Amino acid sequence: MLKKIEIFLRKVFHKIFFRDKNHFEKIDLSSINKILLIRLNRIGDALITTPFIRCLRNNSNATIDILADKKNYFIFENNKAINRIVVFNKNFFSALLLIRTLRRKKYDLVIDLHDDVSTTVSVILKLINSNLILGLAKNNSNIYTHTASKLDASKTHVVDRLLNLMTVFNVVAKSKELNIEYYPAEEDFNFTENFLSNVFISKKFLIGINISAGSDARFWGIENFKKLFAFLNQFNCNVILLTDSKDLIKAQNITNEEQKVFYTKSFSTFSAMISQLDFLFTPDTSIVHIASVFKVPVFGLYVKYQTNDIIWYPYKSDFEKIITLEETLNNVSFDEVKNKLKPFLEKKINEYENTKM
Repeated sequence: MLKKIEIFLRKVFHKIFFRDKNHFEKIDLSSINKILLIRLNRIGDALITTPFIRCLRNNSNATIDILADKKNYFIFENNKAINRIVVFNKNFFSALLLIRTLRRKKYDLVIDLHDDVSTTVSVILKLINSNLILGLAKNNSNIYTHTASKLDASKTHVVDRLLNLMTVFNVVAKSKELNIEYYPAEEDFNFTENFLSNVFISKKFLIGINISAGSDARFWGIENFKKLFAFLNQFNCNVILLTDSKDLIKAQNITNEEQKVFYTKSFSTFSAMISQLDFLFTPDTSIVHIASVFKVPVFGLYVKYQTNDIIWYPYKSDFEKIITLEETLNNVSFDEVKNKLKPFLEKKINEYENTKM
């Protein structure tokens, strides 16, 4: 009942507070000097915007700032396509001060990078009061001056849906030339290289098993991961277990080879470790997008529950997957995974060995 009331109030709010504007056909990027992008929410939500940001930078000399969330702002650090990162604070008075600061910037163009409707973002867009506001066509389209069509979510990767915003600038986004972008710190690359050299005597095809995900619904189970760890160790490869520090006890229950467990609270360090891999096994998580950054092949476990949207597969990595339409991974058996994983893994190992010849 509360959810229905919230939806009703949201509809009324949009009808009263937001009024239709003229939607001009195209925007001339050469006439734009200052751009503000908005992308709140989680890590994965930030990562999928980076191909669009790169494409925008490649076609514009404007200053590009981004309003991000405290949960995802670090994804944009070290990204040279962005001039300034502004962190949104949901505290009411802090938010008002921030809005006032953004209004004073007098951005020529504000772009909403959300694939769905956000009431918070809608309010921000209205209060910033830019002459040009761009977003994907959806239920709150009347707050924009310009919209790009939202491509079919059941057939189109979310990255490509966002890239379609470029059509408003008469620019064709060349997706083959674009990828997810993230830049771990140099010391994190050095740290992970040293870690691996201390764990493994010789350099071999390196497989990472990531057990951590955003929710327990995407945890595959200790017994399944035990079987997987044992199965992968039958190959002439090095295998390492990857985990967030919060799941360390689970990792210790999966293997007693403590030296082969890598954990950290740092997203940058974790991402640097992904860059060292030759193959990644993971549930659906933001790490899938990091694998795409470094073009690491991925075998993914996906929960596709009550949605027709296409899965967020790695944008530029070879991948294979298991998809369950149930709410959790509980009924995904080890044998089902092994039968699909084995030929894909063997193919990647053979490709690795051939590059050494």
